[in-house]
Amino acid sequence: MYSTMNAKEIRTIIGIIGNVLSVFISLSHMPKFIQICKKKSVDEDFQQHRHVVTVMKCSLWVLYGLPLVQKDSILVTTSNGVGLVIEAIYLAVFLFYCDKDLQLERQTEVDDEQFRCMYLPFWFSFTNFINAGIWIAYSVIYKIDVYVLVVNVVGALACAIRLIILCCSAVRCLLLSKRVVPCSSVPVV
Repeated sequence: MYSTMNAKEIRTIIGIIGNVLSVFISLSHMPKFIQICKKKSVDEDFQQHRHVVTVMKCSLWVLYGLPLVQKDSILVTTSNGVGLVIEAIYLAVFLFYCDKDLQLERQTEVDDEQFRCMYLPFWFSFTNFINAGIWIAYSVIYKIDVYVLVVNVVGALACAIRLIILCCSAVRCLLLSKRVVPCSSVPVV
């Protein structure tokens, strides 16, 4: 006889899938940091702000997932704990190889270019969208975790908007490329 899984087991399986996907998302930046280590210097176009924000986000989720704060959220703690360690290593590599004068400049400036969708690869945005969907499912199965649900609904919406913008930009580039205008000169909406 086959036994059916209950909602708690399904939630655990979805949480494990979310953990694996979250770790892969954190590891997706590793090639850039391997390149930094090989060159022993940081490129001018490297943006560390996303890693600082990710460290802060993971720290808060680790605290939220602790059993003292929220019972049955160990999967939230583990995925964000691993992400916290990975991102902290990335920041340590950045600080070790970054020119000290450049460090000070980078702490005070925010480049407008980093907000252009050209710097948001499609597959990275798509994977984050899927990851948010998995965590939404995790938050509504067995018992509703409002905090995980709200944050991931907002994240899924943000990723969906990013994907729409990326698709519109790609279509625009295709249309303009027929007029021999380089895509890099096309203003991004």
